Amino acid sequence: MKIIYSNQTFDKSVTDNEVVIIGYASVYNIADHHNDLISKGAFANASHHNVKFLWQHDSKKPIGIITHLVEVILLLDLGIMPIIKCRLQRWYSDLTNSLRSRCNFNCFEYSYCNDGSIELSNIELVEVAILV
Repeated sequence: MKIIYSNQTFDKSVTDNEVVIIGYASVYNIADHHNDLISKGAFANASHHNVKFLWQHDSKKPIGIITHLVEVILLLDLGIMPIIKCRLQRWYSDLTNSLRSRCNFNCFEYSYCNDGSIELSNIELVEVAILV
């Protein structure tokens, strides 16, 4: 099995009052560094209301509010990815040129694949962290 690692990047929009970043929180059907594959539709019941948005996974450093979370189907069968829109605190805006994300989630349904990977089919997004 070929494992492909993916660091997600973000686009940002800066105004005088806010910074808005939009990006992909997860890539589907590609094994991560833990050998987990997230299935299409795994975030079907996702809600942005309780998802934390943190700096470096530090719960004492929330850096924004997730205002939108939705699964979309991409062309060329690249998979479904949740898109996150959030309002980022202004004082982190200068760092967004080199950001990537990491997600933490609770898994409710999974299965073991023949190649040793684990397919996650029903998960709840708990937090999105911005990493440098």
